[in-house]
Amino acid sequence: MNPRITRRFATASVCVAGLAPTALGQNHLLVPSQFPEIGLAVQAAAPGDVIEVTERLPHYQPFVIDRPVTIVGSAGEHRAPTVRVLQGVGIDVQLAPGERATLSRIDVIADATAVATVGIQILGGAVALEDCRFRSGDDLTAQTAVVEVDGAQLTAVFCRFEGGRGGTALRATNSYVAITDTRCFGGTMPAGDGVVVLDCELHATEAWLLGGEDFVAGPGGVALRVAGTSQVTLHQGWASGGNGQPGGSGLVNTTANPVEFSGAGFGGGMNFTTLISAPAAIGPTTMNADLVGLLWNEPPYRRGTLQPGQPWAAWARTNPNVLGMLAFSFGPSGLAALVTRQPALLPQDIALLHPFVTGALGYGGFGATLPNDPTLRGTVLWAQAITGPQFPLEASPPSAVVVR
Repeated sequence: MNPRITRRFATASVCVAGLAPTALGQNHLLVPSQFPEIGLAVQAAAPGDVIEVTERLPHYQPFVIDRPVTIVGSAGEHRAPTVRVLQGVGIDVQLAPGERATLSRIDVIADATAVATVGIQILGGAVALEDCRFRSGDDLTAQTAVVEVDGAQLTAVFCRFEGGRGGTALRATNSYVAITDTRCFGGTMPAGDGVVVLDCELHATEAWLLGGEDFVAGPGGVALRVAGTSQVTLHQGWASGGNGQPGGSGLVNTTANPVEFSGAGFGGGMNFTTLISAPAAIGPTTMNADLVGLLWNEPPYRRGTLQPGQPWAAWARTNPNVLGMLAFSFGPSGLAALVTRQPALLPQDIALLHPFVTGALGYGGFGATLPNDPTLRGTVLWAQAITGPQFPLEASPPSAVVVR
């Protein structure tokens, strides 16, 4: 169980309160009261606008994101505004290099009759996903993924990606991917893979990656496939192959770069005929106890808990008795490995730095209270943990939560 963080720092409240003028300057577009569809609001939005979406029936239509906007959904405790896909792509992201869009609490599902649909396709720019759930349509040819990333940057926190029959949950090519508290499940019967990366950087904290299962005669899915020149770090979490004939492995790494892990586990799926499990991991791996992860106090999948006036906290987890920094930003312009092994928030974008020393369990944290200011809705709070005794330092995957 994660430790409770009880300290509150007035500095952070002042820092967040300083954003209020910026938030007041943002234009908020309301769906469906002002615009019946999310796509219409995007087309009317200017760069930097916030689009607030309320749940409704019938579900929303697929749409394109071609400009830097923030889309924030609101609904009941366990629901979200939902896009229903009959064919093709649910959310098609077409951003220019350097542009960034954020989606919070927007779900995409395939229609019951849909085949080989894609939940979200990111073909450029940078996208941050928070508390989003995507599920694709069945694909018996095993060609599609519910989340497709190509030549782009993806950051996901508190998300769930689930492939339909035969589908992969997350597939990335020539991209940077950072996931925190996110689940990637390959489709079942036939089995799909959990995550596939080709020529990518993938950094994950508390991720749960599962290969799909085939209960008839096909092979189980692989939880994580790493190919090309990819570099991967896994901090905590689990990667488990699916059952089948034969079972799938938790990791198949065909690169020359060892997959680095700390506190993460790999498991192979069982062969239903022989009752023999597949190898837990195939290909080079290496244990790196210095890896660091950043965790939020928001419970995964609770949906919609970061609100004006609410206490919040973030903490790093790594080795005990380690000096580190927590960095917070309200709109990063990019990521770069300047003093860290992994891409990190740029110094000019950091609004607050908090030093810490991890305790006996390896945790070091920071907490504050958001000002009770409704104009902060749509503000994106980024955080990253950086630790290490020497350069280059270790950096957690960056993650972002949105004020609702």
